[in-house]
Amino acid sequence: MKRSLHDSEPIRWRDVWSLRDMRIALPARALSLLGDTVAVSVLMLDAAESRSASHVTGILAAFAAPLLLLAAPAGRLVDSRDSRTLLVSGGLLQVLASAGLVWSPSYAAQLGFVVLLQCGQVVTGPTWLALIPRIVGESRVATAIAMSQTLGAVAGLVGFAVGGTLYDRIGPHWTMSIDTASFALLVVAALLVSTRRAVAQERGPAGATGPCGGTRAVLADRVIALFLLSLLLFVTTAEASNVAEPILIVQDLGADGTAYGLVGSYFAAGSILGPTLAGRIRTQAGRLSGAVVTMLAVGAVLAYVGTVRSVAALVPAYFAFGIAVGVLNVLISTVLMLRAPEAIRGRVMSLVSGAARGASMLGLLLGGALVAGLGGRQAYVVLGIASAAVAPLALLARRQLRGEPTARPAHASPVPADPAAEVAAS
Repeated sequence: MKRSLHDSEPIRWRDVWSLRDMRIALPARALSLLGDTVAVSVLMLDAAESRSASHVTGILAAFAAPLLLLAAPAGRLVDSRDSRTLLVSGGLLQVLASAGLVWSPSYAAQLGFVVLLQCGQVVTGPTWLALIPRIVGESRVATAIAMSQTLGAVAGLVGFAVGGTLYDRIGPHWTMSIDTASFALLVVAALLVSTRRAVAQERGPAGATGPCGGTRAVLADRVIALFLLSLLLFVTTAEASNVAEPILIVQDLGADGTAYGLVGSYFAAGSILGPTLAGRIRTQAGRLSGAVVTMLAVGAVLAYVGTVRSVAALVPAYFAFGIAVGVLNVLISTVLMLRAPEAIRGRVMSLVSGAARGASMLGLLLGGALVAGLGGRQAYVVLGIASAAVAPLALLARRQLRGEPTARPAHASPVPADPAAEVAAS
């Protein structure tokens, strides 16, 4: 599962955007995230109107559970079935689920349709990701992922704003109807993409077969195993800060909801800028080093947040936090995508996504416990120290990479010599 990438020529965004299939796939993936975000915001607002905390919790659980529980079987599907078939069938499932949410007769039915919606997402998400190297070629993967993450961050920011605004103006039913149309457009995009991925007959690494093959292959790669462990611990600590954030702003600093929204908007702005910076790193060693620096930076920012005395001081801190998270998302995705053999990329990305979702949920529990026991300020300081303490694991992954041979292994995925020419000819 060892892989090295030599990038000497800078890859510009327009080089990736010049590929016809990327001009379809990137907006389609962003549209998928936009639709998901609109659905979350509408359903959360609808549940909040019931004044039932259990309803809100149920909606969040319904969105998270399929991504956590179905990651492994979804990854096997991605690696064993034609990508167009998966994207179209998964998209149609999301259309059906979204249409059901328009007129769901009860809260129980609503939960069922949300689960159905996420069953489609757990397949289409990694399918789009695994298709990227086939479209652009491995030398352009980092830039393509940076573009995808940037568009995804914009889609998430716009999705919450649009979802809330439409909910107030036209109500939940019409808003979900528009959301249903966005999922239908995804099906059209899947049919238009000419590049296809079907790797069922391709030989994967030893131990990659069977229900747990993807997990065994990941754990056999010491670089990925160490990096993934550091990632999951980092997600747990960083996610815990989401619980401390409103407590710090409202209770400790005495600010209001507007200030809370302002801080969040600066974080979102930073997360849009971050992927652009990460896309400039051209080697795997550089990406692992960048991850170490980013984790240390996040630790410093979180610890600093625990000492601030005004909301004004939070604004630059959360802008830097957003940049760091945006950078780290791209570095993680690129390292994992290029390390994983083509035959198991779907399983690897699904495994990481599901594990990260589990770490995120654990982080929320950790944050609640820390805030309850220490308060908002002290919780931030502890989480900052914990986030920085994770960085040495990523550094170990970097050192492990240094001892590997630089030759590309025989199981490297087939990539066209000139992706632009091949796509243009199709």
